[in-house]
Amino acid sequence: MEGWAQDQKVAGSMVTFLADTRSELTKALDMVLDADEVMAVLGNPRCKRFAMVVDDGVIKAISVAEGDVPDEATFAEAMLEKC
Repeated sequence: MEGWAQDQKVAGSMVTFLADTRSELTKALDMVLDADEVMAVLGNPRCKRFAMVVDDGVIKAISVAEGDVPDEATFAEAMLEKC
Protein backbone atom coordinates (compact mmCIF):
# COMPACT_ATOMS: atom_id res chain seq x y z
CA MET A 1 0.00 0.00 0.00
CA GLU A 2 2.96 2.32 0.66
CA GLY A 3 4.05 1.98 -2.97
CA TRP A 4 0.58 2.90 -4.19
CA ALA A 5 0.50 5.96 -1.90
CA GLN A 6 3.89 7.04 -3.23
CA ASP A 7 2.80 6.50 -6.84
CA GLN A 8 -0.31 8.59 -6.22
CA LYS A 9 1.82 11.29 -4.56
CA VAL A 10 -0.12 11.16 -1.26
CA ALA A 11 2.47 9.42 0.94
CA GLY A 12 2.69 11.23 4.26
CA SER A 13 -0.56 13.12 3.67
CA MET A 14 -3.94 12.83 5.39
CA VAL A 15 -4.88 10.06 2.92
CA THR A 16 -4.42 6.51 4.22
CA PHE A 17 -4.44 3.41 2.03
CA LEU A 18 -5.55 0.24 3.77
CA ALA A 19 -5.28 -3.36 2.59
CA ASP A 20 -8.14 -5.79 3.17
CA THR A 21 -6.46 -9.04 2.18
CA ARG A 22 -9.07 -11.27 3.85
CA SER A 23 -12.06 -9.13 2.78
CA GLU A 24 -13.07 -8.59 6.40
CA LEU A 25 -13.79 -4.88 6.01
CA THR A 26 -15.34 -5.43 2.59
CA LYS A 27 -17.82 -7.90 4.04
CA ALA A 28 -18.51 -5.82 7.18
CA LEU A 29 -19.34 -2.79 5.03
CA ASP A 30 -21.42 -4.90 2.62
CA MET A 31 -19.17 -3.85 -0.24
CA VAL A 32 -18.57 -7.26 -1.83
CA LEU A 33 -18.65 -6.94 -5.61
CA ASP A 34 -21.23 -9.33 -7.02
CA ALA A 35 -19.18 -10.64 -9.93
CA ASP A 36 -18.85 -14.42 -10.13
CA GLU A 37 -16.52 -14.21 -13.14
CA VAL A 38 -14.08 -12.06 -11.15
CA MET A 39 -14.08 -14.45 -8.20
CA ALA A 40 -13.54 -17.40 -10.54
CA VAL A 41 -10.36 -15.78 -11.88
CA LEU A 42 -9.01 -14.10 -8.74
CA GLY A 43 -10.21 -16.66 -6.21
CA ASN A 44 -11.51 -14.38 -3.49
CA PRO A 45 -14.21 -11.73 -3.02
CA ARG A 46 -13.45 -8.36 -4.54
CA CYS A 47 -14.54 -4.99 -3.26
CA LYS A 48 -16.80 -2.46 -4.93
CA ARG A 49 -15.15 0.85 -5.78
CA PHE A 50 -15.75 3.21 -2.87
CA ALA A 51 -14.14 5.91 -0.79
CA MET A 52 -14.79 7.02 2.77
CA VAL A 53 -14.00 10.01 4.92
CA VAL A 54 -13.32 8.64 8.41
CA ASP A 55 -12.63 10.92 11.37
CA ASP A 56 -11.46 9.31 14.60
CA GLY A 57 -13.06 6.00 13.64
CA VAL A 58 -16.40 7.55 12.60
CA ILE A 59 -17.52 7.37 8.95
CA LYS A 60 -18.35 10.97 8.01
CA ALA A 61 -18.98 10.37 4.29
CA ILE A 62 -19.02 7.42 1.92
CA SER A 63 -19.34 7.26 -1.84
CA VAL A 64 -19.87 4.02 -3.78
CA ALA A 65 -19.39 3.96 -7.56
CA GLU A 66 -22.38 2.02 -8.84
CA GLY A 67 -25.62 2.70 -10.65
CA ASP A 68 -25.89 6.45 -11.27
CA VAL A 69 -22.82 7.23 -9.16
CA PRO A 70 -19.73 7.57 -11.40
CA ASP A 71 -16.22 6.47 -10.46
CA GLU A 72 -15.27 10.15 -10.17
CA ALA A 73 -17.43 10.43 -7.04
CA THR A 74 -14.85 8.24 -5.29
CA PHE A 75 -11.81 10.22 -6.45
CA ALA A 76 -9.78 12.08 -3.83
CA GLU A 77 -10.88 15.49 -5.11
CA ALA A 78 -14.56 14.65 -4.64
CA MET A 79 -13.99 13.13 -1.21
CA LEU A 80 -11.87 16.04 0.01
CA GLU A 81 -14.84 18.32 -0.66
CA LYS A 82 -16.69 16.35 2.03
CA CYS A 83 -14.04 17.01 4.70
